[in-house]
Amino acid sequence: MGLAIYITHDISDFFLATSKLLNYINHPLVGPYFIFFMCTWLYLRHYLNILILISEFYEFKTVGPYMLDWENEQFKCLISHVISTFLLGGLQMLNLVWLGWVLRTAWRYVWLDVKEDDRSDDDEKEWREEMREEVERRAREEDLLRAEQEMRTRAAEKKVVLGSAKDDPTKIGGGCQSTLISHASE
Repeated sequence: MGLAIYITHDISDFFLATSKLLNYINHPLVGPYFIFFMCTWLYLRHYLNILILISEFYEFKTVGPYMLDWENEQFKCLISHVISTFLLGGLQMLNLVWLGWVLRTAWRYVWLDVKEDDRSDDDEKEWREEMREEVERRAREEDLLRAEQEMRTRAAEKKVVLGSAKDDPTKIGGGCQSTLISHASE
């Protein structure tokens, strides 16, 4: 049973690896080979493994001695049956999660025309993203500096206008006061 699981997983892993390799080198057979990979994945990791899991319930007790004997190293008993069934069921659940990712990749390839593996490490893509974030950060900083400089310029202009009004009575309301003062003194 363990050898059958090992073989089914190793064969499907080979087709997964070669499918990814074809994708990385932008080979024209990526699409057809990915379909072939999906078929082998479904057959080996799901159909055959589910048959092996079902055989746990019908053939586990019938093949070989079914007893727990520590001295003769016979560990095929109810405990090992429950443990192996639980572990194979867990493995099948994990395979179903991976199948979901494979089907998602296929759907994105066919309907969205996305030909990249979203799990892959793409240093150039990460670098571009980091550079974009850095440019946006610098642009925000420059906008803040520009706004701050504008506020300082406006404040300086107000000081100049207010300061010149004090010195020259003809500017901004200062003329009215000086006219009143000059008429009062006469």
